[in-house]
Amino acid sequence: MNKKEAIIELVKYDHSFLTPEFARKVGNAFDIAHKVPVYQAKDTRSQFKGLTLKNAQEGEKGFGISADELAEWLCRELKVEYRHMYGRGSRLRECCRALLENLKQE
Repeated sequence: MNKKEAIIELVKYDHSFLTPEFARKVGNAFDIAHKVPVYQAKDTRSQFKGLTLKNAQEGEKGFGISADELAEWLCRELKVEYRHMYGRGSRLRECCRALLENLKQE
């Protein structure tokens, strides 16, 4: 997966918690997979704006990173400026937009 493909794939995961494997696959496109941060999170799907983990029940825990956090992390690592947004989906879309725009300038 090249950089553009990675960003286009990442933006599809609105409000998603990504597996460490997928997050590193995205990071690999930018040659920084070894630095991708992952953490343990709890499935809180019944809460307002809660997190749903794939293949998990509510209350179970899993490792990974949310799509918006990965996109923001990529922007910071690559020193790509983006507008700061409040909502997860907005942050994801804005960071991916900025990353794609930055690719055009390379």
